[in-house]
Amino acid sequence: MFDLIGRFVARHPRVVVLVWALLAVVCGTAALTGFAGPGLFERLQTGAPVVPGSESEEGREILTAEGESPEQVSMVVQGVDLADPAALPELAAALEPAHTDLAALDGVESVVDPFVLPDMLANPAAAGLVSAEQDGFLMVVVLADDAEEGVHDAVVERLREVPAELAGTAPGASGIVSSNTLFADAIVEQVQEDLVAGEAVALPVALLIMVVVFGGFLAAGLPLIGAVVSIVGGLGILLALTYSMNVDSFVVNVVTVLSLALSIDYGLLVVSRYREEIHRLERDRPAEAAPAGRRRRRRAGRDP
Repeated sequence: MFDLIGRFVARHPRVVVLVWALLAVVCGTAALTGFAGPGLFERLQTGAPVVPGSESEEGREILTAEGESPEQVSMVVQGVDLADPAALPELAAALEPAHTDLAALDGVESVVDPFVLPDMLANPAAAGLVSAEQDGFLMVVVLADDAEEGVHDAVVERLREVPAELAGTAPGASGIVSSNTLFADAIVEQVQEDLVAGEAVALPVALLIMVVVFGGFLAAGLPLIGAVVSIVGGLGILLALTYSMNVDSFVVNVVTVLSLALSIDYGLLVVSRYREEIHRLERDRPAEAAPAGRRRRRRAGRDP
């Protein structure tokens, strides 16, 4: 079979190069843009982070046993003085517009913080929403199961406006918004940045080393070209897999590392075998390069 592949490549080199170039362009474009749908990085999934043996893991197991819970968007508000009873009505009044706007969003089930409870901080239920130092509190917005994707973004945007609305009452107020969706998006974004940074370092370093080994840019560049094609092809295949199964974000880095390593490994092997076949010819003539290429592909990976 390898002899047939080598024969075909030797007879139709331009066709082979053109086909692989087209595949690389199609796969790379599909992975980045998704054509008519979302791209690869928008479709990646992120598993829930769990620390074995921690209380958070025990809590997650309890919630899982009770069934799926709706998504929540939370904001920790810091820099407010909750120890002063006289300031509480002012804080409640400053939060009222946010309560009204959030509750009015279609897809929001409830908005919870200490200031929507009867008697506010005096209510026993507020204990879990207020910091022990009484310098911050928690706002929780619960989304409906059938909430549209845009609802989450609208809630996040509205929550981020709350600290500015509290500036008149609590000048040092600040807020941190979090949710599972934001957490997953941050991981995928970091994966994408790591991919670009990693390849930006790995490819030039690999090229430099192979130029030293082979003594020329042509022989050194061929394995790297194969690595790039392999990487974009792998990303295109991952995009196709996301339509039939969940693909975790870390798989992208695994694919790129394996594509780069194996392409360079086998590229070096193929180029070395080709040079061996050339040296074995009685006369080094261009007409005999094609048969040498076929033998190189047939014997690649074997002992001399």
